[in-house]
Amino acid sequence: MLPGGHWAVDAVRRTALVGLAPAEFAWGDGTLTQAAVGWALLRANARARDAASPLRAAIDAEWRRFAREFPSVAERLTRDAEEDEKESSRYGSVPAAVAITAGYATAEGRLLPVRSLDRTRENVSSPEQLDDVGQAQLEARVSTLLGRYAAAELAGGRIEADWQIADWHALGTVGPVGGWVGKVAPDFGPGTGGGLILDGRASFAGGGLMLVRPVRAPWIFRYLGFIRAEALLSRIDSSAATEHPWVFASRLSLSPHPRLLVGATQAFMFSGEGLPPFTWRNFKEMFLTHGIKVTGEEYENGLASIEARWRPPIPHVPTVLYVEWGADDNHSAWFKFPALVAGIAVPSVPGIPALSVGLERTSFSRPCTGCDGCACEYYATWYRHYVFMDGWTLDRRLIGHPLGGDGSEWLLHGRFDDAARRFRFDGRTFTRRRGRYNLFAPDREGRSVGGHIAASYRVTSAFELRASGELERGAGDWTASSANVGLRWVP
Repeated sequence: MLPGGHWAVDAVRRTALVGLAPAEFAWGDGTLTQAAVGWALLRANARARDAASPLRAAIDAEWRRFAREFPSVAERLTRDAEEDEKESSRYGSVPAAVAITAGYATAEGRLLPVRSLDRTRENVSSPEQLDDVGQAQLEARVSTLLGRYAAAELAGGRIEADWQIADWHALGTVGPVGGWVGKVAPDFGPGTGGGLILDGRASFAGGGLMLVRPVRAPWIFRYLGFIRAEALLSRIDSSAATEHPWVFASRLSLSPHPRLLVGATQAFMFSGEGLPPFTWRNFKEMFLTHGIKVTGEEYENGLASIEARWRPPIPHVPTVLYVEWGADDNHSAWFKFPALVAGIAVPSVPGIPALSVGLERTSFSRPCTGCDGCACEYYATWYRHYVFMDGWTLDRRLIGHPLGGDGSEWLLHGRFDDAARRFRFDGRTFTRRRGRYNLFAPDREGRSVGGHIAASYRVTSAFELRASGELERGAGDWTASSANVGLRWVP
């Protein structure tokens, strides 16, 4: 499985958005494997040449880069595609794919969110300021095929001044179904600035099931189009005074038409020490009814969102419209206290095909603070709960959107990605307004502006220079910033 921010994931999703990926790839949402990405890039490369696409040189370079970074996967893909033996054998069959990244990182103004000290909203510690850092970083990522139906990956090194394992997993497949164990960071949702439920920053240790390639249901259900699905189960350290709660997350998407995708994401934090246990009855009732109806007390916090993405048939200008609409822990919250991510993107600008641009708006409704019958002032507050008082966090880091559950954001983003010239640049600028109920209040309230830039240049096919920086400045005279420079080497 490839990390959500991997260059190949971005590359193959661009081919899907401009209509060059095969229909069986659908939209390429959710978690993708090396095989799925390589297969779609290989087919998109052929289609781009046949269609004389303006992106044909870039996609050809992306496929060649993929084949160099993952030679065993590329060799099998070309062999399975019944290409000639010469084409297949030129990639070789290296038993492992290796990437090593070394660099230097700084961070200032980092903040951990509020924390309840005793499962109450009254006895709460303020957001915690972290020390500024400036340190060398080193990461080695190794992946290997284990026969035809299994694979494994391990990434670790010196991260945040400590030697540690960043993520790892072992994946086995039977037909289109894959099962994995390890530590991974799921990335669900269409938003560029972050998803409402899971935004790809938090790594969960556990296991899960997934469709490693989209499938079509039989009979009349074929009209649902290509289906992707995945689910994970993890046990985390704690959420405030609740020790070792469980987290379950799942995602389902359908593509009934090549230009349309509809999807749904759901996640629960539940059980833990001192709460009703994790049993099959309690687990299933989280989906069928409210869990309190069978246990007599609160033991779960559920978040859910639905989304739609559409590529309107606009001549010569590939365009994507998308929306994600979510609710936290209450059925009526879908309409009274929703969160919304909506945007428009052009994945390939006419005349400058390597350039993509987009505009996105995110908003979280304020909780109910003055109605009759509300449980408390924080009724229907995003990312907070009566039991899991650390909110929607993992190791006190946000799992969901960086707004923290209250406020709004306008985000303008662009990317110039020309693999043929070995250059890539990402730029984002945003304005945010955080409300008093966000997880960083009261330290981070009100308006702020900021941006993010990242650039990379492949000096040779083996070495890539990288640099990135981010800055956010708030109305309360606070500043958060980070910077990173490094060199990536693919032996």
